[in-house]
Amino acid sequence: MIVLWPAPARADLMGDVGALLSSWRRSGAAPSRVTTVFLEAEEARRIALGKRKDGCIRVVAIAERQIAFTLRAPTQVIESHGGVAQIDDCGEGTLKGGAIALFMTSPRGAIDLLTVHYRGSIAPVETVLPERALGPAAPPGFGGEPLELAPIAERVARAERVAMSEGASGVVPVRTRAGQRGGGVVTIKLAEGCHRLSVLADGEGRKRPIDIDAEVSLSGDILRRDRSQAPDARLDFCLGESARVELRYLGAGAPLPVVVMDAYWTLPKGIPSVWGSRVRAAFAAALHRRHAPKLELAPLEQRLGVAGVTVVPFEVEPSSCYIAAFGAVQGVGAGRLTVQAGNITRYDDATEAPLAAAVSFCVPAETSSARVQIELGAPTASWVLALWRLTP
Repeated sequence: MIVLWPAPARADLMGDVGALLSSWRRSGAAPSRVTTVFLEAEEARRIALGKRKDGCIRVVAIAERQIAFTLRAPTQVIESHGGVAQIDDCGEGTLKGGAIALFMTSPRGAIDLLTVHYRGSIAPVETVLPERALGPAAPPGFGGEPLELAPIAERVARAERVAMSEGASGVVPVRTRAGQRGGGVVTIKLAEGCHRLSVLADGEGRKRPIDIDAEVSLSGDILRRDRSQAPDARLDFCLGESARVELRYLGAGAPLPVVVMDAYWTLPKGIPSVWGSRVRAAFAAALHRRHAPKLELAPLEQRLGVAGVTVVPFEVEPSSCYIAAFGAVQGVGAGRLTVQAGNITRYDDATEAPLAAAVSFCVPAETSSARVQIELGAPTASWVLALWRLTP
């Protein structure tokens, strides 16, 4: 039996962008993510849209729901609503010239720009993301004056202490400097394993508050974003092999000294490599998130499966403890891993890239079998399941 279900409602921008792209692909259209721009208040940015295809084109600019901006074409100016503004052109010349402009009216924010070429009709944004049709949950208010920011040396030391208390293998600082707009791009070579990049700007003596937003990407694919209201940005992700990642940040407000802290956790030896770096990173992310013990031995069992609902039975030893984990080979959306052993039921949801989940469980006495169920809704998704026994 195959069961498909829509992705759950999510509050993050990456989830909303992914939902739009997936919906339009399923309808036969050709969507693409053009770029992400970081803008300060009253700042504008012109963006070329690339070569125009036959048929219609829709341009969608999407940000967090509370962000206000305008999307400007040669013949139209669209105010955002619920963090979204869009323009369609089916030959009327609305997008003549092949470029648009974004103008930020909120204090600052990040905007994703999408295009989709289509014939006939495609689902509007408010159908795919109904919560966007409602707009912000409440009008923006005044939260008071920002708290005084501690000196950067104290914040760097605090970030290092927290990472080491969580079992990090080490912490490496990278020092750089923000550009005139208060942002920058840094390329960092990272070893395989799980990483936490903390981005901190030296705002000592500045009256204007600092709020760093950042994203880290690998070969154009975004690994993690931070759009929080905290002064420092934090990005947690895992790599299945050594790679060069690109870190983009904004929010220092001026050309200030910036420190990027790389806290890293080495991969357990027991994570298999035969399935490639994507699955290796997915296993690592699920195990790291669940604070699983270091797995030194290879899995007892490994299985490959596809989308839908799949039940996998295993023979287990009574009164023994295990870890089951799955990692997606491909596909986006959401999934769930459920384990049943006797009267014990455990589950873990996979709701963000890379899709992965992990569950630890102990088998009751006089129970010799366990039932593992994987639910993955993306139509083209596939996964690898692994089972490890925990040593006493």
